[in-house]
Amino acid sequence: MSAIIPGAGQFYVHNYWKGIMDFSIESTLIGITAFSLHKTKTAPEDTDEGWSKEDYTILAVSCGMGALAYYVFQLWRLNDDVAVYNYRAAFLKSTSLQLNLNESHCTLALVTRF
Repeated sequence: MSAIIPGAGQFYVHNYWKGIMDFSIESTLIGITAFSLHKTKTAPEDTDEGWSKEDYTILAVSCGMGALAYYVFQLWRLNDDVAVYNYRAAFLKSTSLQLNLNESHCTLALVTRF
């Protein structure tokens, strides 16, 4: 899910703050890249005041590379979160609480079957 929409996989595994953070960072970097590429077309070649075409190009490349690096990082980090989520789901599915009442004693047990 995160490969299509950054942060969606984090929402799936119930890490809502990580999902919001991933989506925010990724969309901000992509937005800055798009803005910089647009400004590259209208910026002057060289200027002493304001940003030149070269400055916007450097910003676009830097943010684009940052967006790509963060995209790969968030997918790599999500792999561990999914493993924990799947293990927790399997544990909860296979765990039960058993109460045994006999004339002589009473036992309460937490039973897990894998």
